[in-house]
Amino acid sequence: MRQMLWRRHLADYPDTSTRAAYLTLVVLAAVIVFYEFYVAAAVAPAIIAGLGMTFRFYVYTVAVACAAGALGSLAAGVADRWGRANLIAYGLMANGVLTLFGITNATGKWSFAIVFGVIGYIGGVILVATPALVRDFAQRLGRASAMGLWALGPVAGSLVVAVVSSLTLGHLHPWRDQFVIAGIAGLVAGLLSVLFLKEFSPGLRERMKKALRERTVAEARARGLDPEDAGDHPWRRVLRPDVIVPAFGCAVLLLVYYTAVVFFPSYFATVRGFSLASANSLGVWLWAFAGAALLLAGIASDATGVRKPFMVAGAVGAIASTVVLADLGRATPYGMYALMVSLLAVCLGVAFGPWMAAFTETVERRNPELTGTGLAVWSWIVWAAVVIFLLIVPVVVPSLASVTDGQRRDWLWACATGQVVFLPTVWLLSGRWNPRKARRDAEAHELRVQAELQSLGADS
Repeated sequence: MRQMLWRRHLADYPDTSTRAAYLTLVVLAAVIVFYEFYVAAAVAPAIIAGLGMTFRFYVYTVAVACAAGALGSLAAGVADRWGRANLIAYGLMANGVLTLFGITNATGKWSFAIVFGVIGYIGGVILVATPALVRDFAQRLGRASAMGLWALGPVAGSLVVAVVSSLTLGHLHPWRDQFVIAGIAGLVAGLLSVLFLKEFSPGLRERMKKALRERTVAEARARGLDPEDAGDHPWRRVLRPDVIVPAFGCAVLLLVYYTAVVFFPSYFATVRGFSLASANSLGVWLWAFAGAALLLAGIASDATGVRKPFMVAGAVGAIASTVVLADLGRATPYGMYALMVSLLAVCLGVAFGPWMAAFTETVERRNPELTGTGLAVWSWIVWAAVVIFLLIVPVVVPSLASVTDGQRRDWLWACATGQVVFLPTVWLLSGRWNPRKARRDAEAHELRVQAELQSLGADS
């Protein structure tokens, strides 16, 4: 029994239905991690009041937890010898226990902050393991579609927070009840993962890696690159303007996303006067439309073979939506807010899914084996942007209760400025604007790859 619960290797490649089941568990794990982390935003005013925090202390607590998540992602690389499935399964169990018992029994702001930081750290560990398993179990998806699926974790996590809180806050008033629900969900997901989640065995992964390695070598040669160069100063090879600048552009594009995750429920409840349940129900519109847009834009981008038109259209729409949202007055009805956050969500989803695909393709232009390193650069830039964002907010807005229309408008205009900054960075990414030319390029590239694969077969 002990071996079964620790050694969770698949010796043979699973069939489609089995892979789909494993993929569902992995995506569920990512959703639950974000649900447990984001649920605090749904009841932030009650936490601040109940534990005697200042608004600044609360925001800095979230910032430290984000930094802990970044450290956890580093630790996950060292602990990978334990197995990705084990990191996910037992990490979910640990966070479920901390959320259900640790947070709900916090008697002061410091005990809350410490437990929340540990939850962030373990979440960082889990979120390093999930993309690798998504990649294993979703190999036949197009790149933008797979990236959209991977990005469902934070979006669906936010959606779960919004749905659960909007349905229960009217009946379950203590803020701790929201963490009880999240903790139980985490333990259920953890138990399912402990019992059923598997991963490829080292032998199976090595066989697949060998086949993938041949394809990678052929891809590199088809681009006129030396695949052996990937191990020679990989960081130096990806720390180039066409990688760093678009990564920064993506980080500032998402400024309004960070704002929505951390502050929208509190803002609409405290400043706009909606009930906390109604304020969170706006998130249902926001995150449901964002998730749908991510998947549909990914499918459309893969079907047309282009990324940049989606990125530009999405960014332009996001700028317009953010500006309109900034100018809505205090008397604006709920329905108008629901419409605008839904439009904003669609536009961000249309921009982000294809951007992820284009970014990895741009890194592969350097060398196909450096995708992981390029994503690490992007991840750290985004982590840094989130932490800096959270450190700045209390300086600009000392208290939600005292926020003025001018401060709110200025902040959303700053978010719109970030979206404007994103636009020119699109031109640095690889890829065509015209679907016909993109299809022609892809066909020519595939012919070169097949020729290189035949050459590799003849050489061996």
